[in-house]
Amino acid sequence: MRSLLLLFALLGPGYCTIYWNDQSPKDLLQSQIDWIRQSINDRDEALYYKLVVRGSAADSYFHDQYNEQMYIRIDNALDWNGVINGIGEIEGQDGRLMVRMAMGQSAESRTGFQIFDWEVENTV
Repeated sequence: MRSLLLLFALLGPGYCTIYWNDQSPKDLLQSQIDWIRQSINDRDEALYYKLVVRGSAADSYFHDQYNEQMYIRIDNALDWNGVINGIGEIEGQDGRLMVRMAMGQSAESRTGFQIFDWEVENTV
């Protein structure tokens, strides 16, 4: 009887493994940007609006300024009570620009986050 209980105790966790998110805030933000770029390139509007808040500054920027040659690299990010704030660089036809952004948790997004703040400056 003990052997049977031990067997079930060992098999149970194998079928209900919990995957913990061990990515840094910087990696999470870079992943979010990569998903956004992919959704734009694929013209997947449903996915895009799960990743970016509709009508936000980020939404306006991506609609007005984005092109496929543009690359966005996250330099630093910090998680503050579930809101990830980051600083990065946009490299493209206009040279290099600095961007500050923020994303919060979202149950609708496949990444678990949604970008809601975006501010671009011309100085890098």
